[in-house]
Amino acid sequence: MSDNKDGLKGETGGQAHKSSQEKPGAATPEVKPDWMQEVQKGTKAALKDLIYDANDMLEPVAKAMRSLQHKDAGVDALKLAGWAPVDLKLETSPLHKLLENKPVDSYNCKYYVKGYIEGRLPPGDGRREEMDPEYLKSKGYEPVKDHRFQPGDIVMVRTLTGNSAVRYAHVALVEKVAPVTGNILSFIQKPDVEHPVSRCSKAAFDAAYKVDGVNSACEIYRKYDSNGHK
Repeated sequence: MSDNKDGLKGETGGQAHKSSQEKPGAATPEVKPDWMQEVQKGTKAALKDLIYDANDMLEPVAKAMRSLQHKDAGVDALKLAGWAPVDLKLETSPLHKLLENKPVDSYNCKYYVKGYIEGRLPPGDGRREEMDPEYLKSKGYEPVKDHRFQPGDIVMVRTLTGNSAVRYAHVALVEKVAPVTGNILSFIQKPDVEHPVSRCSKAAFDAAYKVDGVNSACEIYRKYDSNGHK
């Protein structure tokens, strides 16, 4: 009997000691039963499927809206002078080798540039890839400090009008610059989901994306080293 009593006293004393160390008002974490965890997992999966189904249903509308982005009075700006589609199978860059067998309509401009930055194709739905300055900064890119641009600089087209839900409507890579002035001569990019990877002049780029300081403007980023050089 003495052993039993000592044992009970020891357990009770341990509980009392533990209680004395707990903070007043501290709540014990709730451990959900396995069945509740399974229900939560199933609900999250169902919601994810529902979102993808809704996106697929809205894709025809989104496609029509994207096609209007480059059109003025029924003219597709990407088919005018200054634009040239790229045959990825004839390209030597690592990014284009990764993309050469990917369907044209399966990825957008931001997916293309992320592939360039990361050296790999991003996971997920390439048609809905997003990018913002915070992403670029996380990869070591900063706003260009001067107006002498370089190949590999990243150009983000920022929407200035209030009727767009997307702050950054387009992103592209600077491909060629003037050797003396550093002015941009050409870009390479995925213009949108429907069009293939294309090269274009700066004038054609500005016309297609309405870069006029009223509708939109460009922000240019570069990857600098610790000494402030590319």
